[in-house]
Amino acid sequence: MTTSLKYAAVILYVLISISDLSAQIDTVRIKAKLESLRAAAYSDDGKNSSAAIALIRYNYEVQPYTALKQVDHFLPKFESDKGIYAYLLNLKGLILRRTKNFDEAAEVYKKAVNIKRELKDYQGLSEILINYAYLKLVEPDYSGAGEFLIEVSSYMEFIKDTRIEADLYNALAILDFILKRYESCRSNSNKALELSQKIDYLYGMADANEHLGILELTLKNHAKAGDFFDRVIKFRISTDDLAGVAGNYDNKALIASRNEDYESALKYAFMALDIREFCSPGEGAATSFTIIGSNYTKMGKNEEGLRYLYKALERRILYNDKRGLISTLRQLSEAYERIGDLKQALNYYRQFKAESDSLQIEKNARAIEEYKHRFNLQQKDIQLKALQAENQFKGYLTLGFGVLVIIAISIIVFVNKNNKKIHSLNKQLEEKNRLVEQNAENLKQSNEQLVKLNKEKDVLFSVVSHDIRNPIMAFLGYSSLIEDDLEVLEKSEIKSLLRKMNNAAVNLNNLVENVLNWSLLNLEKLSIQHDYFDINKEIKKVNYMLAGIAEVKDINIEIPPEEHVQVFADRNVTNLILRNIVTNAIKFSHPGSRISIHTELVNSHAAVHVDDSGIGIADEILEEIRKGYVKSTSGTGNEKGTGFGLSLCFDLAKKQGGNIEINSEVNKGTKVKIILPSYPRN
Repeated sequence: MTTSLKYAAVILYVLISISDLSAQIDTVRIKAKLESLRAAAYSDDGKNSSAAIALIRYNYEVQPYTALKQVDHFLPKFESDKGIYAYLLNLKGLILRRTKNFDEAAEVYKKAVNIKRELKDYQGLSEILINYAYLKLVEPDYSGAGEFLIEVSSYMEFIKDTRIEADLYNALAILDFILKRYESCRSNSNKALELSQKIDYLYGMADANEHLGILELTLKNHAKAGDFFDRVIKFRISTDDLAGVAGNYDNKALIASRNEDYESALKYAFMALDIREFCSPGEGAATSFTIIGSNYTKMGKNEEGLRYLYKALERRILYNDKRGLISTLRQLSEAYERIGDLKQALNYYRQFKAESDSLQIEKNARAIEEYKHRFNLQQKDIQLKALQAENQFKGYLTLGFGVLVIIAISIIVFVNKNNKKIHSLNKQLEEKNRLVEQNAENLKQSNEQLVKLNKEKDVLFSVVSHDIRNPIMAFLGYSSLIEDDLEVLEKSEIKSLLRKMNNAAVNLNNLVENVLNWSLLNLEKLSIQHDYFDINKEIKKVNYMLAGIAEVKDINIEIPPEEHVQVFADRNVTNLILRNIVTNAIKFSHPGSRISIHTELVNSHAAVHVDDSGIGIADEILEEIRKGYVKSTSGTGNEKGTGFGLSLCFDLAKKQGGNIEINSEVNKGTKVKIILPSYPRN
């Protein structure tokens, strides 16, 4: 069969599949039902709360953007009825989450929660808290989600609502999945499924099957995952949950693509697109465009694939969908890499990295604000505890003195008659003394904690106020020089200044990433997303990014040959580790020297070796870095640094299930070995 005939066969196969979909999704019936619900809701001046809720709830499933307009229309009409008003706020939160307006959804949920607490309506409160917990998982704030679900669990004894209990187990299952507690995820999903089946709760059965499908997909059990997703699609169709149907056709497309069955992948992706164009035209279609474009390029249909990927990119930008934009940019980079256009691949990879970093910086900025808030609260709490301990200590001293006087009098007066009473008083005195010692120890620990927090604060504020300023001032200085003397500067001089500006920007980016990741580690909020990828490709990207810095010192970096070395780790975190290690090697290498990078597979791990012949690291400094102390040292070109990088790399490697080994001799050089897992740990 010729290429054109194969292509025509694919198109025909997709069109037949979409016609099959039309038979499953009865759009005529859905439109008629919407019109009927709308007529009921808007009659009687829109004061029928049951009809308004029914319309908004149904439109949430089939046309969420329309539902958002409707809930805003009806909310003011029921502001005086707090119960109905809170329920409508809960619906609005669901709609905002589905349309990816996460910040606004959080504010709406807060209002609804406060009203339900005021009304002491624990059943309604539980429903809202479960929905709010799902939003917390997106932010991500896993501890916040966990707190909400624990609170709901405490209400279950007296609520006795099987539907809410099923929803609770489903929410716990997805939290377990995110935290990689897979067996617990399976157990909670099965509990949710069992409870839902008892009361024929279709939404609960759909959610439970979807969670089990996602779990099997992650564990690469594609056949099992496909069976679960087929069940979910049937449940979603029966409830007219069109967005849910489209999402699970996406899951089926992903399975087919992983199995290299690209025709089936296109079939499911076009089915999802057909639904999205009906229920959420515009932004929703971008997801389907991305999947379709990626699979066309995998089939070698590059022109068609890029056309769909660019359509997805256009929609992402139009609707300001940052998370979706990151996904599409990455797919474009991988598509151009498959085509062999490395220049465009690198261009879109840079855009992907910039958008990823921008989103991460926003998250990290919120984390730092939370860190500052927690720091201030902890300081006040420690000071309060110290004051309480001091007052208790003084009280016990006074009490102890009084007890001693009583004992002395008792001994004098009743020495022969009250031995038992004296013994009892002695035991009381021992207990009081023990409490005094315990409070003194608590005071000591509180002071030590305060000292530690102050040190962390000083380190963070020092870097923000001083070290970040240096590359910014360098960048401004070089740019001002070009602006002032552009007409008289030689082309080579302009190129040199631009290279220095780029180096300053690279250094600033690395510094900001290090500080923000250090902050997240201290807050225990850094999330590691393991995935399979080729470590040699990451080394190649890092080499390209740091080439300008190495060129300034005439340092030659030797990288591994084009061969696949698989690791199972977080791609972005690993890229950060590589950048820090290679940047350090450049920093401490002599001009005109060589840096060697090579990889090897050892049992279930991959190792990246970075060797230089620079000035080396003294043993005592290396030991302090391993312990987490920040040590800054100037490079061979008097380059400045914060000392965060190497210490941070040790922690990030361990957090991924790996390690870093360093052998160094002063004035002879340093050999760094980065060890990362090749497969998931059991």
